[in-house]
Amino acid sequence: MLFSLKYMGMTLVEQPKGEELSAAAVKRIVATAKASGKKLQKVTLKVSPRGIVLNDSGTNELIENVSIYSVSYCTVDK
Repeated sequence: MLFSLKYMGMTLVEQPKGEELSAAAVKRIVATAKASGKKLQKVTLKVSPRGIVLNDSGTNELIENVSIYSVSYCTVDK
């Protein structure tokens, strides 16, 4: 699956479970993005059985390539 979005950043969590931990991580990312005052980067996010690949939409430069084996928890945040 391919998604076009604006990249705010990423952070690690202490434990691979719990919606509270995920919500706190999202709050940290949003706060950091707002504090930087920079324009958000437009990216393409590809999710596949191999993992997650993040590329710059304009230059197609690789930003992140995360193996599916590194993903231990996934959740949704409003």
